[in-house]
Amino acid sequence: MVAIGSDYEPRRHGRTTQRRSRILWLGVVILTLALRAGPARTESPTDSERPHPNLLFIIVDTLRKDHLGCYGYDRATSPTIDELARTGIRFEAAYSVAPWTLPASATLLSGLYPSSHTAIESDRILPLSVETLAERLEANGYHTGSFVSHIYMAKNYEMFQGVDKFRVRYGRSTRFVSTEKVVADALQYIGGISESQQPFFTLVHLFDPHYEYVRHQEFGFAPESAGRLSGEISIDDLEAKQESLTEEEIALARAIYDEEIAFTDAGIGRLLAGLDELGVGDDTVVVLAADHGEEFLDHGRLGHAHTLYDELLRVPLIFRLPGGEHGGQVISEPTSTIHVYPTILDLLGLEPSSAVQGQSWARRMRGDADQPSGSSDEAGGATVGEAENVSTEWASIPVAPLFGAAFAEVDSELMSAHLRALRRGDLKLILDLDTGRTMLFDLSTDPDEAHDLAGERPEVVVAMREELKAMVSLSRSREAEAGRASLTQEEYDLLKSLGYTN
Repeated sequence: MVAIGSDYEPRRHGRTTQRRSRILWLGVVILTLALRAGPARTESPTDSERPHPNLLFIIVDTLRKDHLGCYGYDRATSPTIDELARTGIRFEAAYSVAPWTLPASATLLSGLYPSSHTAIESDRILPLSVETLAERLEANGYHTGSFVSHIYMAKNYEMFQGVDKFRVRYGRSTRFVSTEKVVADALQYIGGISESQQPFFTLVHLFDPHYEYVRHQEFGFAPESAGRLSGEISIDDLEAKQESLTEEEIALARAIYDEEIAFTDAGIGRLLAGLDELGVGDDTVVVLAADHGEEFLDHGRLGHAHTLYDELLRVPLIFRLPGGEHGGQVISEPTSTIHVYPTILDLLGLEPSSAVQGQSWARRMRGDADQPSGSSDEAGGATVGEAENVSTEWASIPVAPLFGAAFAEVDSELMSAHLRALRRGDLKLILDLDTGRTMLFDLSTDPDEAHDLAGERPEVVVAMREELKAMVSLSRSREAEAGRASLTQEEYDLLKSLGYTN
């Protein structure tokens, strides 16, 4: 099997020329000051010498929250992530904005909802007019490197804007294992710039929990076979048998998926250990997030991208601050991954652009329990009995509610999915735009979303649909001009093998 490992020279925005001029001018000033100061330092820079902390941002593709020990799972899939959660700040109810990689990851890197950044179809790019996290950090003196393992994170989708060093590791088959090489690439890069007085931003995207599910027998979670299934399980094979899969066969698929998680967790362990060996672990903000989860017939489907149930949207999210500061916290309120981008910048001592639709959790992380939550004061803590009185003032809010609510969407012709969802307090509303069906769940008593309350509580549905309408307006409020990806037939075939096209 042949893997692709490619380095790309990132395209830049029109503003890059001006930025380069500023950087050149600053370089002259810095060089002049350095010559006056005498010989350059050779030892590793201290935290006080770096203007901002480093950032390691780990995105794990297709990682279910409820398959990790730190979120209550009883199988030992995630000792590294569990330790990161123990020493960091764990979000109990973080919701992705979308159930598949392209729009969800673009939001993590831009602070915009999918309807605003417009990367909502398999043939849509992240527009060059959207400022990414890497661009913001590059403009503030960061080394920027991105090491990824998914076509959506690669050159055709412009997810590397602002990245100085970029490498993608993925195969012509979804069975290609990529974690080891991605981690090695990232550590090699960090090792090369770790003694610089400039801070670094390194994005690491790990793909292996995504189907096809591949055995990692060293973890021993899965039997050799179950019913008609054995070994490496292709999503096509699973979908072909979807209507007749037995509980034993689904259990095998879950067990192999768990081996994929454990394999990825071990790679994250090597990555974090490498930071410490390089002497930069205590100077680095570490963020771990999933773009979305995975379905195993929880609601009658396999895979992801086509529904907005919690097995896809409620994702693991952990921050570890430099030196483990403020570690051990659990933030339990419902919230959205739209806030990851502005929070990262806040933790690094930087400001996001005025275009972002999220807010920062940083004050809460640093111990301010009374952090104002902006518009989320109107969005927090409603029960079914209280929802008749919910506010409909969201139409005027400029940014997403910080706590108490989360909005998600999928709007794809290629995947035949057009859905909206709103979590508000313990309530969750899902609207199917194709059929007009509305579903209502009380997650405090029905965490599996098995009992639809819409018919029993029509007044609650009316109130929440008004709130949903306001959130849709917000999600479109910064809409960028959509751009098209240029894909070869081979790349279309790869997307088809991943289940992202009809």
